[in-house]
Order: sequence, then C-alpha cells, then structure tokens
Amino acid sequence: MITDDKPLIQLLAVLLAGVGSLNWGLVEFADLDLLVEVGLTGDMLGYAYLLVGIAGAIVLIDMADLVQDGGIEGAEPLED
Repeated sequence: MITDDKPLIQLLAVLLAGVGSLNWGLVEFADLDLLVEVGLTGDMLGYAYLLVGIAGAIVLIDMADLVQDGGIEGAEPLED
C-alpha cells in the first residue's frame, strides 16, 4: 500500500476513496450528497467524482498488487 517512494499520493488516494465510499453510502441511505453539501456544483462536482474514481482505481490496483505478492510480510490474519 503506502510505500516510501509514493506515500503522499497513496495516502491521498486512500482518503479520497474513503470519502467517496462514505458519500455514496450517504446518498443511498440518507439521500445526502456530501459533495453537494460542501458547495460543489456543475463541472466542479464532475471533477470531484472523477478524482474519487481515480483514487478508487489506485487503491484497487494497490490491493491487487498486495494480494498478488502474498500480503504484507509478518502480518497475521484477523482472528475471532
């Protein structure tokens, strides 16, 4: 996930993807769009959605790489 060579970009991607998923959950559950509530409209709203989508793709690629590599060395699976 977050590595020494790209920590800021990956951290921002995780944060944007998290905010995006929270936003879509609120849109479905409470009919509340956070991006509209903070004042984004028109083209700016479209760009924000585009950035969230790109961030989600970055996180997905990072997760796929992590799974392909066998996980994080020394990490233990969650137990009940």
